[in-house]
Amino acid sequence: MQHEHNIPNQTNMAKLNAKHYTDPTVFHTEKQHLFRNSWLLAGHHSQLPQDSQMASTIAGIPILLWHRKEGIKAFVNACRHRGAPLVGDGEVKQGNTVRCPYHGWIYNSDGLLSNNTDFGTDCDPLQLFPLHICIVDQWIFVAFHEPKESPQSLYPTLFHRLIEKRDWTVQATAIHKLHCNWKLYVENYLEGYHIPYIHPTLSKEIKMSSYRIVIRNREIEHCVETKETSTNQGYWAYCWPNLAVNLYANGMSIERILPISPEETLIQYWYLFPKESTASQREEAQHMSATVTQEDIRIVEAIQQTMNSGIINPGPLSPKHEQGVLAFQQWVQESYSVKT
Repeated sequence: MQHEHNIPNQTNMAKLNAKHYTDPTVFHTEKQHLFRNSWLLAGHHSQLPQDSQMASTIAGIPILLWHRKEGIKAFVNACRHRGAPLVGDGEVKQGNTVRCPYHGWIYNSDGLLSNNTDFGTDCDPLQLFPLHICIVDQWIFVAFHEPKESPQSLYPTLFHRLIEKRDWTVQATAIHKLHCNWKLYVENYLEGYHIPYIHPTLSKEIKMSSYRIVIRNREIEHCVETKETSTNQGYWAYCWPNLAVNLYANGMSIERILPISPEETLIQYWYLFPKESTASQREEAQHMSATVTQEDIRIVEAIQQTMNSGIINPGPLSPKHEQGVLAFQQWVQESYSVKT
């Protein structure tokens, strides 16, 4: 006896299988090729006073931003002696020199070794490894291998929207640890299909029938009409590979999606507000953000367990709701073949 099956449109089939969310080899390839060949948001000008250094790590790349009198430079955050971090991850240090906490080596603001403390002999003129840097208004991007296109070319609509908010400053931060692959979180971010089922509060603030997705060079915009009392502005933007921007009625948040391992991800929020914002407006935006994030965390962590089982692979993608997911998966596949 034969059974008829509905065969999904092959053009809408998921491009990634369970292995892409669980395999350490795939994760290593992404770190080496995808992230090292992309612009990565490393900081906002308001976070980095003059004569200070700020450290962060993105997909295994230790980044040191240094705001000098001549401008901002970026280096690999590692001493040339034994590779110790010069500044702790997430830490901001003041000063026009930086001392390695391991053996006391000192570097000046050009990244040059100025004192190899008590080493016993002179060293060659070592210098911290530089990173490529591109500053767009207040946003500081770095790259290990400089991409062919600038952030302005890759994310034109985003910067058009943000330029009027150039005086906003980072006034609060939050960080969440997720037990899932970074791509699962991005894919969840890239579709509004799940909102009526996963986000009850957000669902009440928007008019779901107006939801639309626009895919451009390396950015994916989400726009939806909101109701009068909504905390959200109805605009979310994803910028390849690990940046997301959420606009609220009286502020915005920047999400940095930071891969840790094949099944661990950090989501770091920077909340920016104008000077005239009130404490209650800031609290309302952060509360909505935290609520939506926790709802997302529960579902993506559950999906990670499904991927770990090895029993099934992701199915077809909705042509109505999941065009962004399909575009993202195609970009991921393309990145695996990039030569460095």
